[in-house]
Amino acid sequence: MSKYYDGSRILATHSTYNILLGQRANGKSYFVKKECVKEAFLGMGELIYLRRFANLELKEDDVRDYFRDCPTEEITAGEYNFIDVYHSRIYLSNIDESGEVTRGKCIGRTAGLSKAGKLKSAIQRGQYKNIIFEEFCTDEGYIKNEPKVLQQFVATVFGVQYTGRVWMIGNTISRYNPYMFTWQLRKTMDMKPGDLDLYRFKSAGEEDATIAIEFCSAVESNSSMYFGNDAKNITEGVWETNEQPAVPEEFGKFSVKYRVQIIHQDFNFMLKLIQNTKKELMILCCYAEKEEAKRKVSDQPSGDPWTTTRLLPLTQGDQIMLDLLKKGKLVYVNNLCGTDFNTILKSAAFL
Repeated sequence: MSKYYDGSRILATHSTYNILLGQRANGKSYFVKKECVKEAFLGMGELIYLRRFANLELKEDDVRDYFRDCPTEEITAGEYNFIDVYHSRIYLSNIDESGEVTRGKCIGRTAGLSKAGKLKSAIQRGQYKNIIFEEFCTDEGYIKNEPKVLQQFVATVFGVQYTGRVWMIGNTISRYNPYMFTWQLRKTMDMKPGDLDLYRFKSAGEEDATIAIEFCSAVESNSSMYFGNDAKNITEGVWETNEQPAVPEEFGKFSVKYRVQIIHQDFNFMLKLIQNTKKELMILCCYAEKEEAKRKVSDQPSGDPWTTTRLLPLTQGDQIMLDLLKKGKLVYVNNLCGTDFNTILKSAAFL
């Protein structure tokens, strides 16, 4: 287990899109910042620091803090010791002991994806080499059609004649992510720390577009600060989960009375109406299963009369499920299943 993330493997793929997933504070952002600042300093092309919402995430002090750990003196051989931001521009700078900043070479700019359309007149094609999209994984909602919006922004920056690199950096917050589905990155949900997958797609140019995804290996953690359900996400980078209600121990042995398959993008759940063997209690349990059921709720419209886009009372079993949902009688086979299911519910009301 290494001390910090080493991005040499993903660099060697020479990919257009480079997606880094993994634990917090493992050095993946540090690696990307250092690489992009170095290339900008050497005149290979400027960088764009991209966040989802400019007004919330791109305040000048926040951007300075983001670049504060970048080894500016090392990169510039002592020419600069600080990175400053002023009016959305990013500068190699010098800061003295009193805190006075002298700005030098401009190495890039900031941009908010939600307002990317307003930047067309401000961006000169051929000027930029790297886009750093930080915290692209979220559990607080995405911009409508966000993968398309990102590609349109990339087209604004690079046009059809220039090729650059897009770095997408995310902590393992949620497996529900529109990029994975829209770009058909099917293996992502099953990746483990240390895995690197490469996808190739036909592009409008002579070469294929390539997307590399690395689930960054966990780095050493000797801290005793973390415990409970969150500890593995923080120290090992496994997918973040929240505590979810499970089948209570007193429920005892049970049988399955009715099943509804829930299909949303690449996620497949099975809602099972279960009753204990004494027939005293009945609850609804959600499983992450890929088996088939006759009754389906799918995000894709179907001509099948047993498939609907919402859970509707087509049968007595449907009605019992709906009643149990209103009473909060829904439990989950494990925390990951429950976290995925509830995250999807925030943007897809299929119940």
